[in-house]
Amino acid sequence: ITSTRTPTDDYLPISPTLKRLYPMQIRLQNNRAVIGNRAVLQVTALRKNSYLRIDCSYEVSIVVLEGTVDSLGGGLRVRVKKEG
Repeated sequence: ITSTRTPTDDYLPISPTLKRLYPMQIRLQNNRAVIGNRAVLQVTALRKNSYLRIDCSYEVSIVVLEGTVDSLGGGLRVRVKKEG
């Protein structure tokens, strides 16, 4: 993850960095937590314009992708954008 990008590498913007001319945008997922007896929403955000550098990529159909969790238990998934 970087706040600067070079024209020789492939990058994807991380929200709230604007998508503009990129084919897709990475969006970090917010998490729910319980603090004391209250349920709170922990907002995940990066302070600067941020980009994820892509070293290699594979094209697959979205129907074969499955949600999973990271090492901290956070959900990882592909959010399909509605069309029409």
